[in-house]
Amino acid sequence: KTDRSFNKTDRWTGSTMKHLASLIAFIALCSASTAPDLQENKPVASLEILAATIGDSLQELTNEQTALIPKRMIGKRKVTRGWTLDRKFIEETATTEFSGFKGESRAMFTFDEYENVFRWWVFDTYGVASEYVGTWIPDERSIKWEMAKERTDGYTHSVLERINADGTLEWEAKGRQRDGTLAVHQTGKSIPPATQK
Repeated sequence: KTDRSFNKTDRWTGSTMKHLASLIAFIALCSASTAPDLQENKPVASLEILAATIGDSLQELTNEQTALIPKRMIGKRKVTRGWTLDRKFIEETATTEFSGFKGESRAMFTFDEYENVFRWWVFDTYGVASEYVGTWIPDERSIKWEMAKERTDGYTHSVLERINADGTLEWEAKGRQRDGTLAVHQTGKSIPPATQK
């Protein structure tokens, strides 16, 4: 009886060890295959890129004449940006003024290290809520922003925003209707403090 019990235990132990060996080999294989992927997925940018834009600024906007905008319009925008949520996000409040038009907006920016993209949410007093995904272009010190998804009416909007070393911004934004018609064409830039009126 003692011998038979020992043999059963011995067979069980041998089977368990084979499973453990297979599991260890599988883990090692997974580690070997995912390590390069993790290195390739390392962040290509960070929220610190936008840190230079923190503070108060004045911006000049130009809306060109399009199918939606009947005439060229020049306006100004007062912006305040600051860190929030333990420096994981940048929060923005802004007031925009054109002739016969005034609106306020709130925005949040972050860098998604899992997807290697910037994210931008903006809300305004006209009830518009938009979400953008941004790709960093290092050679141009620019972020290419695209709407996270097309609106139900087919409208899409993109922004190419250059971030200068001094924190000033320059951008060009275009919005198109479903048929490709240019609905919005805006350019803008930060006004250096010395030239602000």
